[in-house]
Amino acid sequence: MVRISVAALCTVALAAAPAAAQPAALGAAESFAVLARTTVSNTGASAIVGDVGVGLVGSVAGFPPGTLDEASDIHQGDAVAVQALLGAQAAAAVVDARSCPAANDLTGQNLGGRSLAAGVYCFDGDAPLTGTLTLTGTGPWTFQVGGALSVAPTARVVAAGAATACSGSAVEWRVSGPTASIGAAASFIGTVLADGDVAVADGATVDGRVVSLDGDVTLSLAGVTACSAGRAFPPHAAIKVTGGGQLSVPLTDTADHRRGGPARATFAFAAIPGSEGTPTRGRFVYINHAHRPAGAPSGRRPVFGGVRSIDVMAVNAEGVPTQVRFDGVCTGRPDCTFSVLVEDNGEGRRDDDPDFEDDSRHGPGRGPWAHRDRMGVVIVAGGQVIESRALRPISRGNIQFHRSRTPALTTDLETVEYGPGDTMSVTATLDAVPSASLADAYVVLELPNGQFLSWTGQALVPGLVPIVRGVVPGPYTGVVAQLAIPRGVPPGRYTWMSALTVAGTLNLLTPIAETVFTITP
Repeated sequence: MVRISVAALCTVALAAAPAAAQPAALGAAESFAVLARTTVSNTGASAIVGDVGVGLVGSVAGFPPGTLDEASDIHQGDAVAVQALLGAQAAAAVVDARSCPAANDLTGQNLGGRSLAAGVYCFDGDAPLTGTLTLTGTGPWTFQVGGALSVAPTARVVAAGAATACSGSAVEWRVSGPTASIGAAASFIGTVLADGDVAVADGATVDGRVVSLDGDVTLSLAGVTACSAGRAFPPHAAIKVTGGGQLSVPLTDTADHRRGGPARATFAFAAIPGSEGTPTRGRFVYINHAHRPAGAPSGRRPVFGGVRSIDVMAVNAEGVPTQVRFDGVCTGRPDCTFSVLVEDNGEGRRDDDPDFEDDSRHGPGRGPWAHRDRMGVVIVAGGQVIESRALRPISRGNIQFHRSRTPALTTDLETVEYGPGDTMSVTATLDAVPSASLADAYVVLELPNGQFLSWTGQALVPGLVPIVRGVVPGPYTGVVAQLAIPRGVPPGRYTWMSALTVAGTLNLLTPIAETVFTITP
């Protein structure tokens, strides 16, 4: 039986993890399992968890018979797909810039039969994989392939050691050659960022995503599951976001979405997730004051419309959303869509920012460097991109993620004293409005000798085992356990302890609540 004190539990739960390398951020592409510039074509009953999308001139075919999970959508030439491709391109550039140690140059070698720790590995030419590639540790693993990636039929990529079950978000395959192919019945892990075409053959499974930056993706009886924050997308429930302010834009229109400039665009938005089956709602207004976007309605500079969906793109180590994408349709223009990526990075002074100017006379969030919230926007109308701005700091405003107040999971008993033969009813109460963070719930009994037993909903078992895994915290009250006090049980002081943790971890989302009772002889 496991022996652990409350102090030890808190120490394990709250200890800061050591800093580690991170995979390249995908931005708006985070929600996609399959993404291509030109065409996505499917044959047979492929199963996709995550969005499927193509660029402006592209098409998606083969759904059905292919299926998407209920949280996923097909984006064909709309602003969401365009913004996702921009995010994937930015991620590919980050991966390309990584240094590959000479000892990790695998040019001319087969990946099969190898066991590789986290790091950057490179091929000047083709990268073949037959047999099994084993990844050890927690990652990330980066593979830079100058030629084609060829995964043979029945080949496997296996995450061992401390790697998570959904490891695809920690493995990057940057393929600069003409093709990337995953053979029939192969089991593959990772995000493929390929310049050319990508093919996933019959019965192959991908724990990650497949992206063709400048070509096609072909699927056949395949399974692709987008991984985000260590779990299948979407990892979190939608969250309300609001904001307003300005973006820097160039004086003249340009196709380079990364460029800023001395001119300004103003924006305002409110994106509110629906509840109990009601649709997402909200409004978005965007005005480029330097020039009227090409293709915008004559005499109308503003672009505005209604919000139709909200997705969490990134979370921090505690599971709190840090990046959100919302999208919608322009008012009066069904051929006009917008996609907005926003970050809420807090308010106030940034002492670590070398460009910070002490401008406190403007008030919180008003000075030019007082805020580091960021926003990017893509607007597509009539089959053309009329506005495209990469994620960048805003000014003279702020962005707010309206997080739910911290939930508290408590337990309650009818009395504080029991004897042999008595029946104990344990009532659990979760005092919270719905939260965006998935959580595990623990109800644990501490014995007088310091040992721990976890209530699983069916029985008391040794150690720390959640009663519920991977739930969105919301209001709840109910009896979770009814236990008969057996004869011969040791008398003394007992404690029910309860808490929520970030799903799959011991990182506390709530304080540990205690309910003390005694058992008499």
